[in-house]
Amino acid sequence: MGNERFSEILRRTNAPFAIDLTGISKGKKGSDNRITRPLGVGSIEYIVSGKGTVTENDRTFNVKAGDVFILHADQYHDYYADPNDPWTKIWVQVSGPSVPDILRAYNIGKVNHIPDFDIKDDIFKIHSIIKPDTDIETIDREGARLLLELVQKISEEMRRRDNEREPTPAELIKKCIDIQPDGYITLNDLMNEFHFSKQYIIRIFSARYGITPGEYIINRRIAIAQSLLKKTNLSIKDISEQLNFCDATYFADFFRRKTGQTPLEFRKKFK
Repeated sequence: MGNERFSEILRRTNAPFAIDLTGISKGKKGSDNRITRPLGVGSIEYIVSGKGTVTENDRTFNVKAGDVFILHADQYHDYYADPNDPWTKIWVQVSGPSVPDILRAYNIGKVNHIPDFDIKDDIFKIHSIIKPDTDIETIDREGARLLLELVQKISEEMRRRDNEREPTPAELIKKCIDIQPDGYITLNDLMNEFHFSKQYIIRIFSARYGITPGEYIINRRIAIAQSLLKKTNLSIKDISEQLNFCDATYFADFFRRKTGQTPLEFRKKFK
């Protein structure tokens, strides 16, 4: 796997984001080809043939021919080809201080494994342009352009797959909350809507979103109130009624407890 060592070369481009190196790695049957990096480099890799195992931090997944995997910079990486059916993979080293922001902007900042996603032609095209002896000017110019094109393609595929798959129960619960114009819905309402127990709703929602449904509902009501305070001239009384609070005094107290300021104090900052 000699070409794998290219990924340990220091970054050579000054661009804020770029593909500054590519390579093809071929595992050998029966050999010990494990690579472990406590602070690994960023890369996008396509499995041409064979299979293997990849770990980033606490996420481990098996990859096969036709799969793509993404490793994010400065994370713990551990990966190896299957000893009986070792992979051949083509990889691009992704680097630059703006790369994490770009991946987040395209909603792939936490994506690691994309099964059955054929980007063979795209990645071989990159490999034909960005080589170990490519001059810095070409890397700065073409590496940035090619990286952005590749990230956009991956993002579009992830969005397409997300639109096609069936939503999980937690996602259905969140959608039910999100469609409430005033943000107001109770756990009992959710129980009646989905015929789930309260404990089950709290458990699956918290596992999926890292927050309880009750906390999410409160946060959303506050966000709606803040938007109305910023963008309209509605009175505090009108806003409290629109958001289904019992009266303006209770709404103002609720808002102050959650944000640290009264509705009027908040509004003054935007007027």
